[in-house]
Amino acid sequence: MNNGLSRKYDLVGVQINDCLVDTAHTGNYIYRSGAKNSPESGSGGIILTWGFDQVYTARICVTTFGTVFTSIYQPGISYGTWQKRG
Repeated sequence: MNNGLSRKYDLVGVQINDCLVDTAHTGNYIYRSGAKNSPESGSGGIILTWGFDQVYTARICVTTFGTVFTSIYQPGISYGTWQKRG
């Protein structure tokens, strides 16, 4: 799947429908406007996710508006929330 960001930066990712639940594991993800738990209303984007010792998963999201968000997933505790950066 391609959107403006994936074409611009030549990224390949799995298309997702929920920006928090579907990104709990390490990987590159792409979402479209209207995805559940999107960090920014009306935007699509890319989410880069990596895990730390199966205790936390960190996410960085760049939206099609160019806004950067981060989130931390704690397995069994919380899918986290998006925090705007910059």
